[in-house]
Order: sequence, then C-alpha cells, then structure tokens
Amino acid sequence: MDTANRDEMSRLTSELKDGDNGRSLAVNNVIAKGGMGVVYSVTDRSIRRGVAMKVLHDHLAHDAGQCRAFIEEARITGQLEHPNIVPVHSLGINDDGKPFFTMKYVEGDPLSDIIEHIKSGDPAFTEYYTHFKILSVFRKVLDAVSYAHARGIVHRDIKPANIMIGAYGEVMLMDWGIAKVLNGPEEVVTDSTVSYRPDRLDETLAGLVKGSPAYMSPEQSMGDSSLYDRRSDIFLLGATLYHLMTLKPPYDGVSLETMIYMAEHCQFVPPQEAGADRMLPEELCMIISKAMSAEKERRYQTVEELATAIDRLMSGQAISQKHQFKSGEDIIRHGDTGHEAYVIIEGEVEVHKRIGGKKTVFTRLHRGDVFGEMALISDELRSATVTALVDTTCMVITPETLQQQMNLIPPWFGKIVTALTKRLRAMDNLVHPLLASDCTFEVCNQARLYSIAHGTINAHRQVEVALADLVYEISNNLKVPEERIRPILAGLVEIGLCSITDKLSLVFKNYNLFCDFSDFCKNAPRLANTSTRAISTVDVHRVYTDGISVVHRHLRTVPSEAVPAFGQLRPVRDEMPQEEADAFRRDFRQRLEIVQQYASKAEQTQRAYFNTKIRKVQLAPSAPKPQQPS
Repeated sequence: MDTANRDEMSRLTSELKDGDNGRSLAVNNVIAKGGMGVVYSVTDRSIRRGVAMKVLHDHLAHDAGQCRAFIEEARITGQLEHPNIVPVHSLGINDDGKPFFTMKYVEGDPLSDIIEHIKSGDPAFTEYYTHFKILSVFRKVLDAVSYAHARGIVHRDIKPANIMIGAYGEVMLMDWGIAKVLNGPEEVVTDSTVSYRPDRLDETLAGLVKGSPAYMSPEQSMGDSSLYDRRSDIFLLGATLYHLMTLKPPYDGVSLETMIYMAEHCQFVPPQEAGADRMLPEELCMIISKAMSAEKERRYQTVEELATAIDRLMSGQAISQKHQFKSGEDIIRHGDTGHEAYVIIEGEVEVHKRIGGKKTVFTRLHRGDVFGEMALISDELRSATVTALVDTTCMVITPETLQQQMNLIPPWFGKIVTALTKRLRAMDNLVHPLLASDCTFEVCNQARLYSIAHGTINAHRQVEVALADLVYEISNNLKVPEERIRPILAGLVEIGLCSITDKLSLVFKNYNLFCDFSDFCKNAPRLANTSTRAISTVDVHRVYTDGISVVHRHLRTVPSEAVPAFGQLRPVRDEMPQEEADAFRRDFRQRLEIVQQYASKAEQTQRAYFNTKIRKVQLAPSAPKPQQPS
C-alpha cells in the first residue's frame, strides 16, 4: 500500500472511529452481494430489531478510493429521507477495519427477479403484475428519483435489480453506491474495477466507466462524469421501463465491450418490436423511446415531465387517433361491419334506424358520449346508424387500443367489463319494440279500451276519463315509460280528436272518430316520432252521429294543418235512409249508456272490494317491548 493511500485510509478511519463499531450487531446471514460490498441480515441487539448491514468487500477494504466511495454512498443515502428510498441508520467501522453502514431491512424481492418469473410464464406473477401494476411500481421509482434530483443528487445506476418490492407492497430504490452530488467535488478515479462476469452482464461497473452497461446512456458509456446530469438518470429510467415492459434489457450483447459500444451509439431494438408479444400500448412505447433518446435535449428534461406522461397513460387520456366528420356524414351505418368505437370530442350526432320503412330516432349524443362500443368485443353488424348533425370530431378506439387499456387495469376488473358488455349486447337485441319504434296505435288502442272500462259520459254526452289515471294504466299495460305516453295524447289534442278540461280529464270529442283514427294508426306505416303531428296523411270519409244529427266527415290532414272544429262538419242527410239514421242514433245512444253503466258498476265494484278486503288487512305487530320490573 503506497504512502498516499495509507494516509487517506488513516484519515477515513479517524473519521469513523467515533461512530458505530458494530459490536451491538449480530450477523445472521448474507442476503445480497453487490459490486462494492456484501449485505448481511443482522440483529441490532441494542434496540432489538432486524436491520441490513452493508460491508465493503475484503479486496476493496484497503483501497482509499473505494472506501471513500462506500462512505459517500452511506452519507448520500442518509440525506435522502423519502418513502421510496431505504433509510440509513448508522455508519461506522468494525473491528476488522472495514467500513459498514446499517439500513432498514426490506423483506421482498428485487424487481429483476420478478421479471424473470413473469418471463417464465409463472401464472401467479403474470396475473398479478399487469401493465398497470408495473407502471404503478415504476411511478413510485419516479417519485424517489425526482426527490433525489431536487436535492442535487443523481443515482447513475437505476435498473430493475436495484428496485426492491417489499412484502407489503413497498417500493424502494436501492444501491446508491455510485450516486453523485451534482456540482460537488470532482471524483477521483482509481484503477480499481469490479470484475465482470460473462453470465452477469447487468452488473455495475465502478471504475472509469460507472454504471450498468445493459442500461446506460451514451454519455455515461464514455466514462466522462462531467457529462452526466439529471437527464442521464432519465435515460436510465426509460431503460428500466424498457426492461419492465419488454422483459429484456435494452442492450443484451455477448460481451462487455459489445454492450458498451451499443450503449455509446444508443443501439437498441425499439420497444414495440422487442415487446411485440406483450401488446404494449403505442403511447407507452413512445414514452420509453423519448426517455431513451440519444441526445439529451430530446429526452424528457425533468422526471416530473416523464411522470406526467405516465400519469396520462395510466388514466387513459393518451388515445392516439382522432377523426373529423362533416355535418350530415354517416359515421357508422346500420348493418355494416366495423370494430371501432368513438368518443365525441366536439359536435353532435344522431342515432337512428329505419323501422317499418320509417326513420326512427333513438337519441342524440354530444361531447363526451361514446357510441359503437359493442363492436369492440363482437363481430355482429352495426345495430344503428350514427350521423353527424354538425361538424364533429371523435376519438377512434380500436380493439387494439381497448386491449392496451385493459392491460393497464387488474385482470378481474377487465373480466367484469367484458362480461357486462356482452350482457348489454344481448339485452340490446331484446329491446322493448315500443321503445325502439313508434307506439301511437298501441297507446290509442289502450286509451280506447280504458275509456270503455273506466270512462264516464259528461254533460255534453262525450266520453271522459281522468288523464293521470289513463297515462298510468297505459304505461303499466304496455310497460313503457309515461314519457312515451304523454306526447301521443298531446298530439290527439293538437289535431282536435280530444281536449283536456280544467280538471285534467281527457275528453273524446267524437268517440267514433277517435276509434277510426286508432284503426288508421294500426294499418298505417310506423311513424317516425311519438307525436301524432308526424302522420303524413289522415284520410277520413265516414258518416257519424253526435246523438242528435248525422254528419259526414271527409277531410285529409297533413302535419302542418290543424283539424277544424267539429262544429264545421257538414251534415249529410242523404247518405243513409232515415230508418238507418234513426237506428244509428239509437245504437249510438245505447252504447254511450252501456259505457256509462259499466263505468259506474266498475267503480262500485272496486270500492266494495277495497272496503271488504283492503281495509281489513291487519298491520304487522310492533316490536315487543321489554317488560317493566315489578
């Protein structure tokens, strides 16, 4: 040992003599070996806890340069108090004259071992460590590096082997052995190097070139520490993410020299090719490639920028494809094939379908709404047409994009989403026909039947029913919402077939005419909307009586034409013989009386049933009360 080295060792030993001598530590076993030292599991007898102790290798213990670097590692790590950086407890020199430091003992596995289990196809690991889970782990590493950078410290050896996953989910960025304080004193480079084994090409170099050749940036491979800055750590983060996602390190050469050459020239297989069988999202590959750019200026300039990109990816905001559609353009067509879904960014669309030869509009969608999603998981034809009502911009979601996003969420959640979507598709085929098409006839027919059973004859000898009861009964019988019933009844009032009284009763002005209108709706093509204003034509040519005179009704109505009042109907007495007219009047009067009698009887029957049955139902006994002490 030369004089300079001996003097330096004496000075370092003196620095540590007042520190921990390790006599309270009981060594249990070796838990890891690194480039600079051995890590032991030990018991700290003074406070009765298990800790980890790192001791400098025997062959480096008397090298002043390596000893200084070892002590610097302990001091740098000790300055970084962060949940994702292992805390250092003490620094000292043992009885053998070797420096050591103790730190929190993290029970778990290095991320490199976990990658090997995933690579081998171990189902316990492949199912748990989804893309989303791995990104969650990586995101914590970003927090640790961001904190270190804020303290002016770069790690210089970020890689999966230096990321520990604890037994309870802790994520720790380990091994700060070659970390550097930016703008600190110049490093003294010794001739000492760590022996490199051909079977462990990811080990750390600690000589002129510092770092792991399988991951290092071009500037790091040149061995000039002055070129290394925070963006060099960002390259290592990108290289680590490359390995986590492709299950391969970026540089996988057959020799140390080959790997350093590849690192110097930034020659790695693009992540989308290296991980072709892993279905990596395009946005993730772009993030990795940018972080691993050969020029530092083209990388993310801060860890926070990289973290923001990862956060956007994990939250599903990074969707790459967008498309613009002109007003009136069909985005998807009923009966076509297709496997894309769309998210509206700007604009408005109409979802419609032709039923019975008529256009039926289901709904209108606006910004943020999704359509076409069933095609992502099914080969069935499009079930409706979607047309842009104005110039519309949409995100296009392909099955590949969906699968990429599904890989970011836990497997069980993805299975739930798939199952729910398939069931929704099945229910879509069983949609209530009266909700998917016009139901004017069905509503009118129900009103016709209800008025016979529950209607009354008013002072003007017209059939009258309570509007609220009518709407409720029709909705209950047809199993459609009341919102589908009211517009149709309003349409009957619009064209003059009915009127609404102050007491909210619906009055049929001419019951026979209403019945003919109902029959017309049954035989006419299905209507496009729920309002009766959509009727293309109503041709009426019949003879009626109001109980007093016989009138001839002959009128063709169109949507923009209101039906004239019934007082304008022209009496035509020569359309039928007097005997038939008299018989018609008698029959009509008898029918009105029958309706009135039936309604009255039905009301009495219901009231009697209520009084004899409903009112006699006993209420459930109340809960027993505890007895009072005597």
